[in-house]
Parts: sequence; C-alpha cells; structure tokens
Amino acid sequence: MLIQLNVNALLAGSEIAMTAMDLNKIQIALYSRTTGSSVGWYNENTATHYDIVVGENFGFEFQPCINYQVIVKRNENIANEDLNACLSANGKWIAKENISLN
Repeated sequence: MLIQLNVNALLAGSEIAMTAMDLNKIQIALYSRTTGSSVGWYNENTATHYDIVVGENFGFEFQPCINYQVIVKRNENIANEDLNACLSANGKWIAKENISLN
C-alpha cells in the first residue's frame, strides 16, 4: 500500500480524500529524511491544509524506515496522525502499520 491517509477518518463527516498531488508531496517530504523538518501545503481543490513533520529514521526488516506526523486542517477541524513508512525497492515510501521496535 502506498502512503495514503484516510482524511475521511481524521475529519469525520468529510467525503474528500487525499489527491495524487497530496500523496506525492508526502513522498517528497519523506525523501528529505531530516528529523524535525516539516513541509506544509494547501490544496485549493479540497480546501485542505497539510503539514508533515518528519520524525526519526530507523530500520525494519532490512528496509530504511521513518516515522512522521501528518496534521490535516479543513475548515474548523484539525486532526493529527502518527505514521510509519519504509522505502521499497522501487523507491516509493510504503505505509507500515504495527511496527514494533522492541
């Protein structure tokens, strides 16, 4: 599964999902891989603002991985989600759930 974020779940009652442009911007933000760096943008088509805050880099199952936070703002609603992604062999960041580093 490529990185995707269920904005509908984050912003209850919304029917607008992330666009291909939004997903691409997340990919670009994660490629920076600089802990603490952030990228923000406003999608005029969906009236949604996104902020990505890059967290720690780590390895999982022999892949470079990263954790990051997504902050989504639409109208009066704000939602945060902490996520993990690992770099696949084809160079795309892939969402990873339930990673245990213990």
